[in-house]
Amino acid sequence: MHSKKDYEDLMLKILNPLKPYYSEGKAYLNIGSTAAVYRDKAAWIEGFSRPLWALAPYYAHPENKDDSFAKIYLEGLKNGTNPFHREYWGEICDYDQVIVEMAAMGLALILAPDTFFYSMNEQEQRNFASWLYTINDHKYPENNWVMFQVIVNIGLKNVNMPYNDSMIEWGIKKLDEWYLGDGWYTDGITQHTDYYVPFAIHFYSLIYAKYIEKAYPDRSNRIKERAGLFAKDFIYWFDKNGAAVAYGRSLTYRFAQAAFWSALVWADASPFSPGVFKGIINRNLEDWMRAPIFDKSGLLTIGYKYPNLLMSEYYNAPGSPYWAMKTFLLLALPADHEFFSVAEAPLPELESVRPVPAAKMILTNSADNAVIYPNGLGNGAKLCQIPEKYAKFAYSSKYGFSVSRSARCIEEASADSALSFDVKGFIYVNMVSKSAELLSDKRIKIEWSPCEGIEVETIITPYENSHKREHTIKAAFSCTAYDAGFAVAWLDTDTKTSCSEGEASVVSPNGGCRIYSEYGEGIIINAQPNTNLIFNHTKIPAVKYNIPIGESKISSMIYEIPCE
Repeated sequence: MHSKKDYEDLMLKILNPLKPYYSEGKAYLNIGSTAAVYRDKAAWIEGFSRPLWALAPYYAHPENKDDSFAKIYLEGLKNGTNPFHREYWGEICDYDQVIVEMAAMGLALILAPDTFFYSMNEQEQRNFASWLYTINDHKYPENNWVMFQVIVNIGLKNVNMPYNDSMIEWGIKKLDEWYLGDGWYTDGITQHTDYYVPFAIHFYSLIYAKYIEKAYPDRSNRIKERAGLFAKDFIYWFDKNGAAVAYGRSLTYRFAQAAFWSALVWADASPFSPGVFKGIINRNLEDWMRAPIFDKSGLLTIGYKYPNLLMSEYYNAPGSPYWAMKTFLLLALPADHEFFSVAEAPLPELESVRPVPAAKMILTNSADNAVIYPNGLGNGAKLCQIPEKYAKFAYSSKYGFSVSRSARCIEEASADSALSFDVKGFIYVNMVSKSAELLSDKRIKIEWSPCEGIEVETIITPYENSHKREHTIKAAFSCTAYDAGFAVAWLDTDTKTSCSEGEASVVSPNGGCRIYSEYGEGIIINAQPNTNLIFNHTKIPAVKYNIPIGESKISSMIYEIPCE
C-alpha cells in the first residue's frame, strides 16, 4: 500500500461485506448469533457504530468518495436518534455498552460534520446532538471509558451544539492521575499496561490533542510528547514481519494494534520518520490480511489469527472486532500528505533487551520475534482468562499464547510459557503476581503463588533469542511441576519433536522452541486444539519436575528456533 487510495480500497474491501446486514432503517447492524454480556440491541448499535472509526476519517475529505456508506449512516443516525422512529436507540443507562459506541459518532462530528451532521435538517440535528449529550448524565467505569465522553463532547462543540466542558476537563484530569511516566499509563486503577494504553488512552488523547492544538498548545504538546515517549517502547511490540505481540485482553480487535501509529501520524507527533510509521502500519495490516480472520462472506470474526470464541471476552459481540477500523484514522490525512508518498522503512535499530521501568516489563525484539516479559500484576479483575493473558512469563509475536480449556490436565490447561503445578489432578498457574521488580541487570523478579501451600519466586533473564528462568519453590506438600516453553505450530509430518533427560524441543517450518534444564524430564505437551491464539494445533516443549516438601530450586533455558 502506497497511495491514500490504496488504504481507502482496503478499508472498503473490509467494510463492503457489511452492507446486506443493516436493518431496514439502517440504525442497527446484526452480523451474528453469538451473545455478549450486554443486551442484543446494544450489540446491534455496536455493529452499526464501529465502522465509523474508519468512515469518519474517510469522509473527512468527501470529494470523489464512494457515498454509499454516507447514505447508510446518515439514515441510520437520523433514525437511531429519533424518538418517534421504530429503530430509535432509546435512552442509555449507567455503564451502558452504548456509551462506548457513542465515541465513534463523536469522531464523525469532529472529522466529517458535513457528511454526518450538516446534511441533516435542524430537527434531526437536535435529535442527534441531544441523544449524544446524554453521555454526560451517566456513570461508567473509570478507565479508558472516560475518553468516550471527551470525544463526544468535543464533537458536539465542533458542530456548535450544547456540550459539557467540565466533563472534558474531568476526563483529561483522570488521564494525568493514571500517568506512570515515560509515556505510559495504566488503564484506570488497574495495574495492567496492555494494548489499552496505545489503542485507547493514547489514541483518544491524540484526537483531543489535535483538536486543541491551537487553543491550548501547551496541553496539546504535553499529550503529544507523552505519545512520542511511549512510541519508543511500543515499537518493540512489532516484529520485522509486521506481527505484534499477542498480549492482554481484547485481542479480537486485531489490527487496532496499529491504530496508535495512525494517530501519531495524523496528530503530527512523530518520534520516528514517516517511513518507519508506514512500514509498521503496512506490515501489520499485511500480516493480518494473510490470516483467516474473515468468514466466507467476508465478515470479521471473533478470534485472533483465526475464528476462536475460546479466547474471547464476555464483551465481544459479533460486531466487536470492527474496533480494528480505528487504524484507518490515517484516512483523515490529505491525499498529498508525506505519509502517502514516502517509501516504507524497516524497523530502526533496537536494543536487544530493553527494560521498561514505568510498566515493570522487559522487551526484546530480534530476528522474527518480538517478546514481552511482563510483571503479572493486576487487580484481580473478573475478566476472561486473566492469568493466561497477563501472568505468563513471556508473550510473543511469533508464537502467540494459549488459553485454557480446563484445569483437569496439562493438555487442557495448555500452560505454555508458564510454570504450572499439578496438585491432586488439578493444574494451577500464576493468577496474579504478588510483587514484581525490575532488577538493575535487566532481569525481572516475580513473587507469586499458584495455590495455598505453594510460594514461588521467579527471576527471568531475557537474552536476544532466549531467556532463563530461575525458580525458588516453597511447597507444603509434594506435587508435580511443568516448566513450559512457547507453543509451536503442529503441522502434521512437518513438525518434529524431541525429548530427553531435562530437555524437549518442537520444531516446525514456522519456527520452534527448545527448553533445557539440568534436572527433570523433558516432555511434549499435546495442547488441546484451538487453545493457541495463532495456531489451531500446537505442541509445547516442557520439563517435568517432582517437587518435594520444603524448598526447591530449579532453572531452565528457553530457546527460540528461527523459521526454516
